[in-house]
Order: sequence, then C-alpha cells, then structure tokens
Amino acid sequence: MTDPFHHDVQSERPDFPIDLDRVGLEDVKKRIEIRRKDGHYSMDVSIKAFVNLPAGQRGAHMSRSAESIEECISDQVFLPRQNVEEFAVGIASAMLDKHAYAGRCHVEMEGPIILQARQREGQASAQASYRLRCVAEAARGCRGPGDHPCRLSVTVSAEGMIACPCGQEMSREFAKGILASRGDLKLDPASLDTILNVIPLATHNQRATGTITLQLPAPGAVDLYDLIDAIEGSMSGRISGILKRPDEASLIRTAHQDPMFTEDVVRRMASILAGERFKQLPGDMSATLTLVSMESIHPHQASAELTATLARLRQVTAARP
Repeated sequence: MTDPFHHDVQSERPDFPIDLDRVGLEDVKKRIEIRRKDGHYSMDVSIKAFVNLPAGQRGAHMSRSAESIEECISDQVFLPRQNVEEFAVGIASAMLDKHAYAGRCHVEMEGPIILQARQREGQASAQASYRLRCVAEAARGCRGPGDHPCRLSVTVSAEGMIACPCGQEMSREFAKGILASRGDLKLDPASLDTILNVIPLATHNQRATGTITLQLPAPGAVDLYDLIDAIEGSMSGRISGILKRPDEASLIRTAHQDPMFTEDVVRRMASILAGERFKQLPGDMSATLTLVSMESIHPHQASAELTATLARLRQVTAARP
C-alpha cells in the first residue's frame, strides 16, 4: 500500500518560479523562562519565524519551522537561557539546520515583560511592565550545525513623564509680571529671578513612551535593566504604579525642575548610550531612539526619532564643550 504522505508536495517546482523573501509562521504563542544571576522571570512571547524560499521550491516545510521553535523552547530545561536573545538566535539557527533549501532566516520575539523595578531611595519595591522585542537574522555559511552567523537587535520600550519647557516659560513670565506689579513685596529683578528659579512652575505634562532599538554583537551584550534605565532616566520624571503622597510630591517637583521637549529626551537617551555604561559595545552597532509623547493639551501625539551608530553618538558627545 502506498503511503499517501510519501510524496513531498512542498518540493515540487512551482508554476511561477520566483524567489520569496520570507515564508514561515506568525503569531506563535509561547512562554519562555529567563534565568538571570539576580533572579528569573517568565515572558509570554509572540514569535514570527521565516526562511527564504528558492524559486524551485514550491512550499516551505511549516511543520519543520514549528518543530524548530518547540525544540528551542524545550531546550531551556537543559540549557537555561539568560536572555531572550539566546532564544531568538537558537530558533534562527535551528530553522536553517532543518530547512536545507533556505539560505536566510528571520526570527522575531515580542511581548510584555514584568520586572522587579530597581528600588529607589524612599520608595517601596514594585514591579513594572515593559515591552521587549528581539530580532535575529541568520544566514547560512557556518562550519557546522547551529553555527550560523547572525545579526541581532533588541528593542525595549518604557514609559515616563515629561514637562513642557515652553508652557513653563509662559508661566514664568506671567508669575514674574504679577510679582513685579506687587509694590508691597518690593522685589528687585535679581530677587524675582532667584525666587522663580527655586519654585517649581506650572506647565502641562505628558506621559511619554521611549523606545531604544539597539544592534548587538552577541546575546547578553547589554543588560536589559541598563536600557530601561537609559529611557526612564532621560525623561523629566520616573512614573510608578505605587506613589505615596511624599513620593508624588517629589515626582511633581522633580519633573517641573527638569522640563524636557520630546526632542530633548531623544538627545539625552543618545548621550547616555554614548557614555560609560555602554562602552563595551562596538562603534559600528546601530541604535534607533524614539519618543512618543501623549499630548495633554492637543488631540495629537508628538514624536521624535534618531538613528545613528554608537561611534557617531560618541563622536558628538566627545566634541561637546
């Protein structure tokens, strides 16, 4: 009796022979476990995994793609992963091993990640949610199975608070005029400026989402917490799910004493990436920095973006007076 599944339909020649850039699976839902030196966490990810398809190959073996993903996820039991990049690279490499006709592979892993926030002085320890995405692009040309050269990047998004400098300057001019008109106060111009420089002045605020996409030379080359800190530390203030009254008052004062345009935040993120914390990364690594501000007095959002190599960011930082 002939096996009805013996004929390999996917390997037939297509009617219209042309190369396809990406063929594979999307929206594969998996839970992965990350084991770091300072603890471990789970992450529910949505996975996209593709290979290229040569002109003479009618279809990709989708079951092999699913099997590659499943095997890589299962490997964590025996080989604990320290970051999501290791999963992405492992899946990409396994897919090339199983799809002999393919020369390239593209894998994306994305999902929310909940981490124990780094505790700040005077504040309770709390969890915080971030968005994490990893892309691995592998190419055939290795010396053995699982040793495919790979291009790797991670994307992290975090939220913070910014206060508008323009609105604050208008509040400053208004307050200065009111105080100057009060003859009973008898304030000279120097005293006026001193008072207005000390008191946090009103302006409109936004919750903003900052995103860093960073090319990496290898899995684990950057600590996820450092990227999150670079985003949150670039804004006027760090928001939190838990704020007692003293914390709330402190955040308001801090944010209004450090007003930032959307553009300012992106440039500050760039300055941090060019600094000591990321000095171990090669200069030819590319970074894309984005901030989207949820405007509070307009029906639209404001955004700014920068793409540059780390070498370029370091060059600009070094040239500053």
